[in-house]
Parts: sequence; structure tokens; C-alpha cells
Amino acid sequence: MKFGSTYQLVSPRYPQNYPANIECTYTIRAPYGYRIAVDCPTLQIPSSTNCRLDSLKVSRSGRLDFSDAYVYCGVGSLQEKSTGNSLTMRLTSAPTSFGGKFSCTLSIPEQNCECGRKKTQRIVNGVETVVNEFPMMAALIDVKTKTVICGATIITDNYALTAAHCLLQRTTNDTVLLVGDHNIRSGSDTSFAQIYVVVQFLSHYGFTLKPVANDIALVRTERAIQYNAAVGPACLPWRYTRQSFEGLQLEATGWGDLDFGGPRSDTLQKVQLSVIANSQCSQRLGSTVPYQQLCTFTPDRDTCQADSGGPLFYTNPSTGLLYNVGLVSFGFACATERPSVNTRVTEFLDWIMANSATSFYCFR
Repeated sequence: MKFGSTYQLVSPRYPQNYPANIECTYTIRAPYGYRIAVDCPTLQIPSSTNCRLDSLKVSRSGRLDFSDAYVYCGVGSLQEKSTGNSLTMRLTSAPTSFGGKFSCTLSIPEQNCECGRKKTQRIVNGVETVVNEFPMMAALIDVKTKTVICGATIITDNYALTAAHCLLQRTTNDTVLLVGDHNIRSGSDTSFAQIYVVVQFLSHYGFTLKPVANDIALVRTERAIQYNAAVGPACLPWRYTRQSFEGLQLEATGWGDLDFGGPRSDTLQKVQLSVIANSQCSQRLGSTVPYQQLCTFTPDRDTCQADSGGPLFYTNPSTGLLYNVGLVSFGFACATERPSVNTRVTEFLDWIMANSATSFYCFR
């Protein structure tokens, strides 16, 4: 399905009755981030106890086993909305059925959701951000030392995105997710800072350190992250899956070291970095950098230790919305003549969706 279009789904032989002894399964898919609305004003399915003879089943989650389906029969109408971007329906008629019929309209409703917003006011050689300028910014915090381990990005109300290497030798018992903060040493700069208990780490199944590959992970919180003026999700870059970002500026944010081996920043920093071609990056590093990774290089500017796992944002020039297109993965010291290597998020969207299937994503 495409946004802005409507589709008709009718029973076999409509407007005549469908035949006996049939089973028809319909699988409907919308683009990632969208839901599907089903409106069936005409529903005439012969009634039986528990709809055990003729029935129309609707799985709002798109399950093909229909284990979570709503089952309809009789005369009436139905309206349903999918929980994600897929929905399945199944019409079944008994061998002795006299038949029935249905007529449905399928559409993608407009979303009443937000992602990627930032305050309109205007980390090596970085600039301190405005308090709560980046509502999607989060941090993994060590429970005992209360220090920042890595950066993270809120992508739904239960999931944050980070780098897989950040989770090595860590457990959900010694790590929490911090959102809505600015100065991690002060409790007075913002009233929106909240700590969330983490219940699951999920690193990419293909993650390796030598060489670094598939450096991406999901962090799931125990309770839903409360969105407000200072906390909200980044947009995921579905609309930029064919964009290399080569030659464009991305914005990195983090509480990492201000210099290699130097003091760590108490306040959230931001820095503009240029994306370079993977071929140029490979040449400078002396090893092949695959397309699943994205390289940045700007003289005297860089991400640094503890910025790992944090986001690289692309700003849509028309809407001003922020898209999380990269995750800080690795570099060689900080702000040297060598590029930094980041995980290219557009190459992992299917993996993200498959491993957070119950979440709702705002598609912009």
C-alpha cells in the first residue's frame, strides 16, 4: 500500500455470494512506520456458534497463524487498525455454506505522532547544546559509578538505539537509561531528566570486533518512556535508504571526552561533521570500509570516548526534523587526520523493526 491511496478488498464473486468450501488469505502491508485501517461497511457472513463454520478473521499484527485474530460472522460491519505496518485477513467457508459477502476499504491513516523535533534555538571543539535541545538524546549510565558509558537515541517509547560494543561485559543489572538530561552533574538545569530500568540488551547477531561490523544494538526499558517537551523519539531514516550522505553535514551529540584521554564533558555537546566517501575512508584507514558503515571527517572536530553509541543526525532541510542516520562506532584517538567510522542506520532498519515488532514507529 502507498500513503494517500485507498484500496478495495471484496470477497470472491462480489457482489454475488462467495462459494462454499474456500479459504482465502489476504496479506496487506504498508511502508514501515505506517498503520493500516480497515473499514468494512458491508459484512454478511452466515452466523454459527463461535463462527466455527463461515468466518472472517482479522489479525491486527499481521500474523499468518491468526493466533491473535478477531473473528467475525453475522450481518454488520467492522473497523480495525493494524498495530504495525502489516495486517492479515482470512475468509473461510464451510463445505455446506450458502455463501456470504464483504466489501472493505483499506487505507493508511494520517499519523498523529511526532519524531525528530528539536529546540529551534540555536566532542572535540564542539559546542554546548541548549538545555534539552535534543529530546531524543539518551545515555547508558553505570549504576555504581553513575558515569556515562555510551550515548543512545530514543527511537520508540520502549527502545533506544546504541552501539553493540557498548554492551560488552555489561548486564541489565548494572546499566540504566538516562533521558531528558543536559548537565549530568547538576539536578537543577532541567526538570525532565529521568532514569529508566533496562530489561533487555539485544545486539546484532552479526556483531564482531575484529573487524568491527554490525555495531548496533537495541536497549529495551522496563516501562514506557514518557514523552514530553524535552523527551521524544528521533525519526528513523526510512526515506533516506538510497542516500549515501556523502558530502553532507551530520550533527553528533554526546557527553564524551573533550579530548583524547582528557576530561569528560558534564554537559551535552554537539559538533558538525562531514561525511566522506567510503572509498576515500578505506584509503585513509588502509582497510576496506563496507557500505554498512559511514565515515566522517572534519579537521579538528570529532566524536571521542564515551560518545560511542550516540547518534549522528541528518536534518531535513525542509522540515527541520532530525533523522538518526549513524551511530558512533570507532575511531583512532580523537580529531586526528584519520576518519571516524560509524554504523550506517539505513542498512539496519529491517533488523530494528524485526526485533522491536510490538513498537509503534512514527514515520516522517
